[in-house]
Amino acid sequence: MIYRFPSGPLDTNAYLIADEKSLKAFVIDPSPGSFATIQKQLKASKLTLEAVCLTHSHWDHISDSSLFLNQFPNISLYVHPLDLENLLFPGSDGIELGVPFSPIPRERICLYGNMVPFASTRWEILHTPGHSPGSVCLFDPIHKILFSGDTLFAGTYGNTIAPTSSRRDMLVSLLMLSTLPDDVQIYPGHGEGAFLQKQKPWMRALANRSSGVVQ
Repeated sequence: MIYRFPSGPLDTNAYLIADEKSLKAFVIDPSPGSFATIQKQLKASKLTLEAVCLTHSHWDHISDSSLFLNQFPNISLYVHPLDLENLLFPGSDGIELGVPFSPIPRERICLYGNMVPFASTRWEILHTPGHSPGSVCLFDPIHKILFSGDTLFAGTYGNTIAPTSSRRDMLVSLLMLSTLPDDVQIYPGHGEGAFLQKQKPWMRALANRSSGVVQ
């Protein structure tokens, strides 16, 4: 089960992913104001929260993290090592915080490896830098689901004008994602989802036009 909660001033998608058999769940990108609605869904569906997972550490994707960690003292927050500093020292990425955000205690943070096990599913962690150095996508190869954060949207990709962004890295990441199966369903950080098949033409055309950049 996948629940989407567009929240905050940028309508950032927070997601609640639940296993129907075990009733275990985890949250992806707890955006501003998402805590209350997700907590209601957890109670209504009698779900046990296991973790909070971040696709990257920009403020609009992480601001309710502390609320979840305070409410659920046994869970951890997962982030890529290259985006860790912005959780420990909010605003260190050079982006002005749109909402107040408290530092996350280091002992509550887990760093991604290649996979994150959850119930009966092993989510592959695809490092997709570009929007931020530690941007990742969470990929379930069995059910063909990709949580793409701000790397890939329906019809476009995340901006690369932030202080720690990289257009070259973004192009390499998009080219890598274009090799995934056509029937992968994308759940992006903003806006509606889409199937990867419809995105591949523009992704590959962009990579071809920028071949000198990505080589």
